[in-house]
Amino acid sequence: MSKEIEIILEPLSTKFNSSDARWLSEINELIVDCQRQVGKVKKVHIPQAGKKSGIETLILALGTSGAITALVTVFKSWLARDKTRNIKIKVDKNGEKEEYEISSNGLNIKTIEETLNKMLQSQEE
Repeated sequence: MSKEIEIILEPLSTKFNSSDARWLSEINELIVDCQRQVGKVKKVHIPQAGKKSGIETLILALGTSGAITALVTVFKSWLARDKTRNIKIKVDKNGEKEEYEISSNGLNIKTIEETLNKMLQSQEE
């Protein structure tokens, strides 16, 4: 039986404030795309010191390499629509938190796909 890996996504923008209605709409687009391609997405607000609203954070559980590939496709599409968008990805790898930030012109998104696939394989062993 295969296991799942949990990843935490934090959508970021250099253009919008985190509580801006336009930004929240863009985050909802990402959620809908993730749900359509990967499945359930849990949305949580993480409190942030000095701010009324917390940081919008998404949690996904991935159980197959196909789900990982689908998620990477969603990332590429969502990031390409606005060059001011980024996604911070946090994963728990063997008890240690690893963090990546991807943008349309930043970290090679293939690196994220390879890392998540390796983590999934290690969970199955």
